[in-house]
Amino acid sequence: MYRIMPHSGGINFVHHYGCSNNSSSSSSSTNNNNNNHFDMHDVFQTTDFWAERIHEEWKTLEENLPEGIYVRVYESRIDLLRAVIVGAKGTPYQDGLFFFDVFFPRYFPIHPPIVRYHSGGFSINPLMFECGEVRLTRKLWPSHVATMLEFLVSIRDQVLNADPLSHEPGFLDHGPSEVAYYFSLLYNEDIRIKSLKSMIKIVNKPPKVNFEAFVVGHFRNHMADILMSCQAYMKGLQVGGNTEGCCSMAFRDKVEICMFKLIFRFIEIGATEAYAFIPPRKSTHVSHVPAYKRHLCYKE
Repeated sequence: MYRIMPHSGGINFVHHYGCSNNSSSSSSSTNNNNNNHFDMHDVFQTTDFWAERIHEEWKTLEENLPEGIYVRVYESRIDLLRAVIVGAKGTPYQDGLFFFDVFFPRYFPIHPPIVRYHSGGFSINPLMFECGEVRLTRKLWPSHVATMLEFLVSIRDQVLNADPLSHEPGFLDHGPSEVAYYFSLLYNEDIRIKSLKSMIKIVNKPPKVNFEAFVVGHFRNHMADILMSCQAYMKGLQVGGNTEGCCSMAFRDKVEICMFKLIFRFIEIGATEAYAFIPPRKSTHVSHVPAYKRHLCYKE
């Protein structure tokens, strides 16, 4: 299996370790790839052209993969690929981890890859559904000359961007307006809450195939940024960092609940600095504390 992981200097590099490089191995060979959306797909008879194109994709990813995108591919199942994209700053997805499973069909690249993301039950974009389906538009996969590198960068820059509601069909047909701006703000708040809830789920149960350590390392390193952003939202900062307006009160309340859950998830993975984000106790009488905070009264 090949894996592309971050170097200590932030550069992506490739390790490999032993697996059969026979692409026609039985599907049982993917037992250690479990929880991949496409594990149960039968392995089809490949062609030399198809296999060469897949290896070209690997080489392109190895040499050009940008910061914030990480990939694993499997020598025993070269028709499968898993990628994780880190949410960019200034977006509702900031510092989140978004996992995608890719299946290369028999007639790839004439037929586009089939893509599913680990949704956790959340629809976080008009192009990404609760079931995990990713809608491939012409912008994401314009033709058979497109590459997986271009596709993953497009997901990061064009889909997981600062204005995801723009992907909703018909949303901007009449051009920008105050109403559209307002709905976009509310949509971003909803997506940010879903992103925070996704973080909680991923920390509790990270995708397998050696991503467990990656998830722990990511959230240890970004714990302070995530919790500081939650504090800023609770003070009124809009999602994306716009200082000209303020977020809704409902959003602030939801962020507070997510923040407390994140604090204790981060502590459980060794990010003990998260203790500093627990606010001082105002009362030791449990009956005077909101239900979602009551466990804090007993936290030393």
